[in-house]
Amino acid sequence: MPVFPVHSGSVPQPMLIESRNYRARPSQGRWVSALGALCLAAIALPAQASETASASVASTPLLQATTTWAGQPLEIPQGPVAVTAMEIRLAPGAETGWHSHPVPSMAYILDGELEITLEDGRKQRASKGQALVEVAELIHNGRNVGTEPVRLVVFYVAPPDTALSQAAVR
Repeated sequence: MPVFPVHSGSVPQPMLIESRNYRARPSQGRWVSALGALCLAAIALPAQASETASASVASTPLLQATTTWAGQPLEIPQGPVAVTAMEIRLAPGAETGWHSHPVPSMAYILDGELEITLEDGRKQRASKGQALVEVAELIHNGRNVGTEPVRLVVFYVAPPDTALSQAAVR
């Protein structure tokens, strides 16, 4: 099984939340990096602040990336965006089902071990305390490969009213 870099303190990305039927347009992959920019800013600003903060305040960078875990470059979106933070839970052995996202997202695993498989067979695993940037516009499936429930928080930056996940037609 190929292993892709999971940054220490990194985690695999979002699982299927199908709130709307949405057909992603290729141009929407460009909306990717408001996420990248937001995540990098969220990590960089506290890190800089901790250099001058008191001993009672500390920050730890969790992830800094310029690509998704599958190597897709992150780009800053133009125009208005909405930021969404979502907690996703999968029971042991549960799968998200094959799906895609119109934009990349960043995920942080709170509990458990998650495996993400791309349609081409590439896989990524992440477990508690890890973060990662999820793929955009690539069909994939998430699966809880552990014995405890998986809980992750996923952060999306997308145009307002964009459905964040779409079931794959296979």
